[in-house]
Amino acid sequence: MEHRKTNAIWKSFLFMLVAGIIFSAVFATVWSTTNITPQSMAWIFPVAIGLILISGGFIAGIKGRERGWLLGLSSACLFFITILLLQFLGFNQAMGSYQLLYVAAFLPVAAAGGIIGVNVGQNE
Repeated sequence: MEHRKTNAIWKSFLFMLVAGIIFSAVFATVWSTTNITPQSMAWIFPVAIGLILISGGFIAGIKGRERGWLLGLSSACLFFITILLLQFLGFNQAMGSYQLLYVAAFLPVAAAGGIIGVNVGQNE
């Protein structure tokens, strides 16, 4: 039983990480090949990260089959810890208050995805 929950968290985390990398690569390519500025598309990042997190929470809920809110929240925490470690260790940037607001807003989104995933998974 615990093995299933651990696998659900890791699969969800892996999905979030791969989806984030793909999103970053696509938009870096778009910005480098067109004359679109990052400031003109600043609203894309919160929307995309929200979709990635709710999808990752959904995957955790379906795979875990119970306590979806905890599974989604755990996988989102792993995702944000990884991002923060990469930011701090790789780019020597500390976490700012604006970024803390994003994290606080996105954790419930991933938990909601987990809740939805558990409920959808029970109907199958």
